[in-house]
Amino acid sequence: MAAQSYARGETHPALLETTIGANLAATAARFPQRAALVDVAAGRRWSYAELRADVRRFGDRAGARRDRTR
Repeated sequence: MAAQSYARGETHPALLETTIGANLAATAARFPQRAALVDVAAGRRWSYAELRADVRRFGDRAGARRDRTR
């Protein structure tokens, strides 16, 4: 059986100064039609706008969103 490898890079400074959600929102606002995620096996593509909308819907259903403003 092949051994797994794990590499750990620098942890400081932080790669982002914002949360992942805030970064996705900013990226979706700036590049709404660009490809954000491609699932080749399923033949599915999400633009940044579509991905953000799906993430927000999932968060709403899961009750994970603290900020209820749109």
